[in-house]
Amino acid sequence: MLKPTRQRGFTLIELMVALVIGLLLMLGLTTFLINNIRSNSDTLKAIRLNQEMRATMMLMSRELRRAGYWASTASATNPFQTMTTSTAGCVLYSYDRNATASTTVPSDVKYGFLRASGAVYMRSSGSSYTCTPGANNVWEAVTDDAVVNISSLSFVPSSASGSIAITLVGELKNASAVKQTLVETVKLENGPLTFN
Repeated sequence: MLKPTRQRGFTLIELMVALVIGLLLMLGLTTFLINNIRSNSDTLKAIRLNQEMRATMMLMSRELRRAGYWASTASATNPFQTMTTSTAGCVLYSYDRNATASTTVPSDVKYGFLRASGAVYMRSSGSSYTCTPGANNVWEAVTDDAVVNISSLSFVPSSASGSIAITLVGELKNASAVKQTLVETVKLENGPLTFN
């Protein structure tokens, strides 16, 4: 007579339970990885916005520190001492870049910053010295309007402290939930300046 032998291995129920446990572990691991990738993506977006806005703020603060510089040691009135902040989102200033000690302000040393169309612009040249871009007033983009939308730019001068407070507010163009506000007070080294 034959003796029945016991089969070795797993039963169908054991295999199904092991499969379900494995799938649950894979689901947990996949969820963790997706959340990690999403978090990294959000961090990269915030870094990109921060870099763009900090570079813009640094350029503006360095330029505005130069406002009012005059190479002359004469006791005459400094022709570069006027800074215009009367138009919202715009500042106009000049300095003796070429160190000519001129008693008048040449048109090639008149500068400014302007927020328009969601970007920050810097005045580079032109015969018209206003906060309106045009054929006689050339403004070059400082920020990349395809990446960042600058929603606000303000300049608040303080005659008492000889400084100007700059507030820059922006957001990423493709992720408007990523926003940032930068505020910096710049000491105007070549004062006293006259603000209008």
